[in-house]
Amino acid sequence: MAIDPVLAQGFTMAMEAGASLAKSIESALTQAQADGASSSSSGIPQYQPELLQQQLLQRHYSRERRLLQLLRSTELVQRLAQPSGFSATIATWFIRPVVMLCPEVLKKKVFDYMLRYSLGLTGKKDKTDR
Repeated sequence: MAIDPVLAQGFTMAMEAGASLAKSIESALTQAQADGASSSSSGIPQYQPELLQQQLLQRHYSRERRLLQLLRSTELVQRLAQPSGFSATIATWFIRPVVMLCPEVLKKKVFDYMLRYSLGLTGKKDKTDR
């Protein structure tokens, strides 16, 4: 069964979002328990809205950056693969011939970087990316 790449990309982002949300909630509960929050008789930590809000805000900024990287790399690939207007002329008569002349080693490095970028694996990492 084949899936449209755009739909697959959206499905992947939805799965990532669900996993990220679960991790944020778990992290908030784990942190609350480590901070000595009173527990109920069943051993479940008490709900702390401020802590959960902080975790979800960190998650939001991390996911926003990931989504922007994915959108930028998708836009670049789209413009190179299916150019239109003036960019079609530039792609046809300049970019594609230059790419064909580039050594495979260089093409592989650029491709690998773009793939890592689209996955959010490049650039500076901060505490919110954990």
